[in-house]
Amino acid sequence: MGTGVLTAYYWEDEDPDLRLNPGVAHPGAGLEAMVAAEPRLRGHVLFATSGSRGCPKIVCLAKSGVRTAAQWVNRHLGCGVEDCWLLTLPVFHVGGFGLLARVAVAGGRLEVVPGRWEAARFVAHAKQSRATVVSLVPTQVHDLVTEGFRSPESIRIAVIGGGRLQPVLRARAEELGWPVRESYGMTETAAQVATQRSSGDAEGWLPVIPDWEVRSHAGQIWLRGEPLLTAYLECQADGSWQIRDPRDEAGWFGTGDLGELDSEGRLRVQGRAGRVVKILGELVDLERLDLILAELSPDGGTVLEAVEDARAGWRVILVSEREKAEAQKLADQMNERIAPFERITEVRTVARLRRSPLGKRLPQAETPDSNS
Repeated sequence: MGTGVLTAYYWEDEDPDLRLNPGVAHPGAGLEAMVAAEPRLRGHVLFATSGSRGCPKIVCLAKSGVRTAAQWVNRHLGCGVEDCWLLTLPVFHVGGFGLLARVAVAGGRLEVVPGRWEAARFVAHAKQSRATVVSLVPTQVHDLVTEGFRSPESIRIAVIGGGRLQPVLRARAEELGWPVRESYGMTETAAQVATQRSSGDAEGWLPVIPDWEVRSHAGQIWLRGEPLLTAYLECQADGSWQIRDPRDEAGWFGTGDLGELDSEGRLRVQGRAGRVVKILGELVDLERLDLILAELSPDGGTVLEAVEDARAGWRVILVSEREKAEAQKLADQMNERIAPFERITEVRTVARLRRSPLGKRLPQAETPDSNS
């Protein structure tokens, strides 16, 4: 699971390639054995992502589909053998792995920024390597802009994925010369589905990559195309793993994202249909965190909320009717059980949680901290 260029043999290799984040808890016992024994997963690459109802979930992508997605993106952006891709995203996520795939099918040059993300080191490496194509998440763009780094002259495309790029942040990045190209995609699509091709593309609208089929039904984005996942692996309550194809009979996949298409075939993404946000480029299912909170605080009186954050995109806060010290202790217990990017960053205490006349919970984020 290294960061080297994928060989031509990789696409024909029938052995499943399970890519897990070494920095978070293992999804569950028996996963590797199940993957190795399941004939439907031959020739697949698999990525862990947040599951609903507290169960881990693995996205299964056919290697042939990942290769096709890379070819589509390269054609859409005009990338080829003359390009130098600079890798700064982890390859246990589809963002970093997708870049490896695009290098492999184009035959270009790969450069890897070593170590943890640091804006200064990234810029220095980009200049030294004469990188032309980079993939970044909004948090990285925030750091580059905040520290005032101008884009190296060699970079001609900076694809932004993993979350929405706020208009103010985009404007500041462009003032510093960064050729940002906003995109839309997810682990389930192996790569981008829609990506801006120039700085002249209308704000908020993303040209759909040809060969992808995209439709909006009841406001939700549905996708169909060869790179789509073939299945989910989901951990059951008894610890076993179940394989499930989430596509409908016609091959369409409901993304859970809200959006619309215009007459020119451009896509505008408007947010998530459920309580799901992206933090530091990671998908965070708040309903799953709610279940953990319910275990620790079965008496209620405490809720989790996501609030927008200039650097991370979103962050999680805890709002509680408890005393401040007790609420903070609960937050600490939560943070011990979840991934670093999911952790509660702030505790707010209130006299009473906001609810509708029928008792339905209302958003709490605007409620001021009574102890501040």
